[in-house]
Amino acid sequence: MEKLSIQRKSDRVPDSSIYVDTLVRLFDATRMVEEWLEYFEASESGGASGTTRDVVGKLKGVAAFLGSVVCAFVMRDFEVLLERFLKKMRNVAVA
Repeated sequence: MEKLSIQRKSDRVPDSSIYVDTLVRLFDATRMVEEWLEYFEASESGGASGTTRDVVGKLKGVAAFLGSVVCAFVMRDFEVLLERFLKKMRNVAVA
């Protein structure tokens, strides 16, 4: 995964397409976690070993992290971006 650097507020990204492309690649990659979880849960239902149960437990932890931390961060970030966009559109409409 690419290294993301923290920028000062004065550093503006003129085009958000790089950010959106990075998110698309991140969420495409996280789909793999869901596929693995489905695979191992199916294996577990057929009388799984302790290792399979451990793998399922770890995958559930990863999925929970992605859902509660990563998705929550992205949604807050989109909220900020949407607020900025709406503010710009209001200013254009008023002018």
